[in-house]
Amino acid sequence: MEPRPFQFADYLEVIMSPIEALKAEATALRRNEEALGRSMKHCDALERVARRHGYENWRACSASLASGAPAGTSSPIEKSGQEAVELKRYTSSEWSFALDVPERWNRFPAVSSNSPYEVVRFASSEGGNHLLIVFRWPNDPRQSLRFHGDRTQQYLAEKGYANFAFSETAIGPRPALLMEFDKPQEGGVLSCRHYFVAAGTLGYTLGFGTTLKESMFGLYDRVAMTFEVLALPS
Repeated sequence: MEPRPFQFADYLEVIMSPIEALKAEATALRRNEEALGRSMKHCDALERVARRHGYENWRACSASLASGAPAGTSSPIEKSGQEAVELKRYTSSEWSFALDVPERWNRFPAVSSNSPYEVVRFASSEGGNHLLIVFRWPNDPRQSLRFHGDRTQQYLAEKGYANFAFSETAIGPRPALLMEFDKPQEGGVLSCRHYFVAAGTLGYTLGFGTTLKESMFGLYDRVAMTFEVLALPS
């Protein structure tokens, strides 16, 4: 018989403080992953739990709870009601990745005419137009993420996008490159964020776009930080 995945409810036999409850949730998450054959460090589990509850990271979460402030009032990601958005896990065994996406967003097939490297897209028209496209591309480990970012910028600039800005970040244990840019549209501006992540000879790009930058970029960060590259099939 396969072992039962560890449940967070297993820790609720005693009353816990908020910080203890979140630590227990992280432990439950890690044991769930182990039961499914996936290893996870406790520090990574803490980071995922913090983002799940609307904080930028575990340090911000623990500082907020230590001060007695309720979740969402100190140091969480900048949002306008987006902290209440429920996320659901999407896993692609075919393309070897997983990430959390807004529960009310719909999945659509890849549009190969947009890019041969596009593998799936998610979209919503609630309160504006919002899109996430996941790309997977062949990567030369000797080349930097900035090399791919510069090539993408050149291509997008020819399509009318502008105001490109780069910064370094990380998604879990992997270095990542963040590229922001935008494009005027009739009645507004399409604001975009691309996250580039390398995994050996493969690379992934999370391409976000929205007509409501101020209220959506916090949610996009929250989604991007849940991205995980799965073990490739042997």
